[in-house]
Amino acid sequence: MEAGLVLRYRMLLNQSPRLIRDRKRDSRMVSKCFIGSEAVDWLTRISPMVHGRFHAVAMLQALLEAAVITHGKN
Repeated sequence: MEAGLVLRYRMLLNQSPRLIRDRKRDSRMVSKCFIGSEAVDWLTRISPMVHGRFHAVAMLQALLEAAVITHGKN
């Protein structure tokens, strides 16, 4: 899952302006989070290895299952 850690690092850098930021959710602040659809759009745009939205969703799901990223409720 080293590739997943690299992807998360790139998301945190300025290579993805405003993708990851503090957001308000259910009247509380969640720090350093992203919206899934925006992450899918970003991933399909920046990676030549991603062949469409379905592939991007599958990649992000794999990162979620490997605990490289977590759901905002957790």
